[in-house]
Amino acid sequence: MKLCSRLQGRGPAQVAWLLVVFLLAWSLLIVQHLVRWGSLRRGFVAFAALAMAVVASVLLRRFGRALDQLISPRLGMVLFGALAVAITAMRLFLVQGYSVPQTSDFGDYRRLGHDLSTGKGYQSGRNNGLTPGRSWRPPGYPLLLAAAYKASGQSEIGAGVLDALLGVVLCCAAGALAWQMAGPTAGVLALAVVGFSPLTLILTLTSSSEAAFGAFLFAGLAATVAAENRRRCSIVPTATVAGLTIGYACLIRPPGLLSAAVGLTWLAGMGRAPRAWLVACLLFVTGASAAILPWTVRNYMVLGKPLLISSNGGEVFYSANVVSSAALGGAYMPENYRRLRSLVPDEVKRNTLGFVYGVQYIAEHPWIFVASLPHRYACMLEAHDCWVDSGQRLPVPTEALQALASFAFWFIPFFGLINMRDLARLVTVSRPALLLAGVYIAWMPVSALFEAFQRAQYPYLLLPLLLTIAAVKSRDGGALASE
Repeated sequence: MKLCSRLQGRGPAQVAWLLVVFLLAWSLLIVQHLVRWGSLRRGFVAFAALAMAVVASVLLRRFGRALDQLISPRLGMVLFGALAVAITAMRLFLVQGYSVPQTSDFGDYRRLGHDLSTGKGYQSGRNNGLTPGRSWRPPGYPLLLAAAYKASGQSEIGAGVLDALLGVVLCCAAGALAWQMAGPTAGVLALAVVGFSPLTLILTLTSSSEAAFGAFLFAGLAATVAAENRRRCSIVPTATVAGLTIGYACLIRPPGLLSAAVGLTWLAGMGRAPRAWLVACLLFVTGASAAILPWTVRNYMVLGKPLLISSNGGEVFYSANVVSSAALGGAYMPENYRRLRSLVPDEVKRNTLGFVYGVQYIAEHPWIFVASLPHRYACMLEAHDCWVDSGQRLPVPTEALQALASFAFWFIPFFGLINMRDLARLVTVSRPALLLAGVYIAWMPVSALFEAFQRAQYPYLLLPLLLTIAAVKSRDGGALASE
């Protein structure tokens, strides 16, 4: 009950201001990045992102009440469905019209899906030039690919359709989260913005785990919110589905366990009678365990040692932090992988010792780690070239793709800061907003401990966008879920 009191008291206000501080830091890193590179093109893109953030804020405020009067819940459902059809058609068109070579991680995921669908087992890591491991990559996404290959007769178009549909689920779940926070208008707007964003569209072209993880994470968060709003008779299936869905997200990306912990804490503070929130929490844990533990059992049977999900986390941690200079902090270091593998051939033991050696190195060289943080976050919070590389077959110049991707990244913090008062207010009065902000804030510091790939912040970077859309709409008459 102390937890409930904290969440209902000072906790939400602290989360709200932490969110604003993180958005401010994101914006300062953008400015620092622009100054460092001195690029007129980047400066123009940043200015355009800022201008669009101002315009979007003004338009939402000015027309918010009118939109709410026009878009009833019933009409909202119709518009939501129409948008879902449109974003599905667009993604299927991209899959059918443009073939992109699946190299590196993308190719390894597809090979794993093929192997699983044809009964060849699970040996991951070959495409990185490293000795494959029997549990090196998380299995969640390859299992989905295996199902797609099985259903399509081993056709590559089956994998492409899967990626397209996962992107649709991600976008629809994002719209559902905004709807839960601030009503149908916010939900429709969020679906349109996320669904037609270049960042989400271009992920359709590659078999990466980002869209898959985002689809299950966002769907799980939406189900978690729904579990709180259900009556006792229907909380059983809803809370179980929430845990199962977020649990499967952890099978796709194990750091999702942190989001699962935030969701569980949020349920524990939902303010119901003790028996009700205890039942919800137990069902959530049961669902998550049902998703994760079968693979844990498989790992023990195959490896003879306990391993929750995958064995690559320790190697990634070691590679990102055992570096000779701050400029290399968070970078992909193949020599670090090879060194650790030569020292510790066993993949389960290597996973554990990778964390141990990494922590020891940080403790012995704290200044390298601290000095690398601005660089790490600057790398994470700018558009990654993989988005541009994935779109090479599109009839769009590479420079334009890079600009579009950077624009989408830089719009989000500007949009949030312009509306910081509404954003802080929403998080303090809306429990769904508190959940989303908590997930984002919990992820931000942890992300600095691993490789600073720009893809690593997806889909978490979309959470401030959803929160800001809901914040501006709720100020203009949208219905808050907690009011």
